[in-house]
Amino acid sequence: MTGSVVKMTGLQMRDSETGANGMRILADFDCEIFDGMLALRGCYFVKTATNGFTVWPPRGEPGLVRRSVQLKNPALINAMMTAARDTYRAMGGTKAEWTPQNRNEAA
Repeated sequence: MTGSVVKMTGLQMRDSETGANGMRILADFDCEIFDGMLALRGCYFVKTATNGFTVWPPRGEPGLVRRSVQLKNPALINAMMTAARDTYRAMGGTKAEWTPQNRNEAA
């Protein structure tokens, strides 16, 4: 899947704390995918507990699974993450650098 599949239409950086799950929301963003056939508003660009990145789609009403968006295709998730990361960095975001986990263990 190419980067042209995802068109960023808005991004707002956040200064959120790391949650109990180790995840940190870096930005809210809106995008269009597949040449504008689908618009997603209120997605999150997230730094994971393992210092990687992912995106979370907008949620429907809390508790109503039937009103939700789920991203199933890994290539689409990666394309959205890359577009969000690149836009975040272009806007001056500095917390979007991948950091390897410390894998040193005591002997």
